[in-house]
Amino acid sequence: PPPLPGRAVETVWHVAIGDAAQGPYGRAHLGRMAAEGSFARDTLVWTPGQDGWLPADEVAELAQLFTMLPPPLPR
Repeated sequence: PPPLPGRAVETVWHVAIGDAAQGPYGRAHLGRMAAEGSFARDTLVWTPGQDGWLPADEVAELAQLFTMLPPPLPR
């Protein structure tokens, strides 16, 4: 269906997991993946209009997802 008037179309993201691109996923889905540990700051992401793949923490809209999570344990 067409988007509702006055409502922004949600950005969808493709993510590189292992050697495969997966998605597209909405931000809420990526938030759940981050909570489960399958989506991390260094996961490569791409959205239409973006110039190439970028680590998730370099994309402001997605970097916010990680502020809710504890930082990785030191090694």
